[in-house]
This record gives sequence, structure tokens and C-alpha cells, in this order.
Amino acid sequence: MAMPVGIVLEAFGPQNRAATAQLIDRVFTSQSALERLSLRVFQTRWEWVLRCGGIREARFWVAMREAAVLGVIGLYARADDRHEANWLGWFCVAPEARGLLLGQHLLDHAVAEARTTGRRFLRLYTSTDPNEDAAQIVYERNGFRVVRRYRPLLWRMAGSRLQLLHRERDLASS
Repeated sequence: MAMPVGIVLEAFGPQNRAATAQLIDRVFTSQSALERLSLRVFQTRWEWVLRCGGIREARFWVAMREAAVLGVIGLYARADDRHEANWLGWFCVAPEARGLLLGQHLLDHAVAEARTTGRRFLRLYTSTDPNEDAAQIVYERNGFRVVRRYRPLLWRMAGSRLQLLHRERDLASS
């Protein structure tokens, strides 16, 4: 399946950092300050902050049409499970680009890249926020099953009823 006409996939870098951050902020409105920081320090002299948090081997790609970032996806490893899993990060598509199968193209790309690492699992976290309902359908359709569901302490303290979901896809069997 080819990328939609006029859209190209390129590596995340300084040339698209600001536009990518704007898309992330627009799509993930409830992200924490730490989550906002993670993309902004990636590939900068401050990237050591991510390593202190256990993030390793991060790679991100953006779907571009001219100078506009229409989608983003990434892979990273975590120190605690880096021998068995890659993690999917910042997967989103701009609202105006939905319905073009762009999200499926991005996800297919990330799965193919994850397979090249030889790790067995591709994992991600998401939530029960109604704004993520469409994403849950995409994850289910692509073989990501819920392996953990919980309410983080800070969410409970804030009175949130939302749950954090950890999903996983076995790359060896799919």
C-alpha cells in the first residue's frame, strides 16, 4: 500500500521539530509536562534527560505534505525491557488528514522498523480518554491487545476516572 498522494515520510529532525511539536500539542491535549518535554529534547543536547528516564534508541518519523506535518510515529526502547520490546511513541494524525489511511501507513512503517530490531514485542500506552476511542479501534485491528489497565496515583488523586492502558503486539506471531 502506497503512501497517500503528495505525502512523504521523513525522519524527525530539526527541520520539522516545531511543526511536529505543534501537532503533538494539538492532538494530545491532556499530555503531562514531562510528555511535552520528551519530544522537545529528543535529538538535542538535552537528550540525556530521556536517558535518565530510561528511554533508549528513539527514532521518529513524520508524514509531510509540503511543509505541513500531518502525522508522526516513533519507536523507542525502555531500559527495563529493552531486550524484548520496542515501544511505540507519539503516534498521531492531524484531524484534517484523518480518513486518508495515513495512520495505517505510519503504523505499518513502525511495525516493519520494530521487526528489524529482533525484539519480540511492540508495546504502547494509551488511555480510556474518549478522545482516544478511534485509536483503540486502530490498535485492536492491528493486533495490539490490552495487557495492563490501571489508574495511576496522580490520576486518582486528581479525581480522574480514566485508566492507563498498556497494549502489546507479538511481532513473532503476526
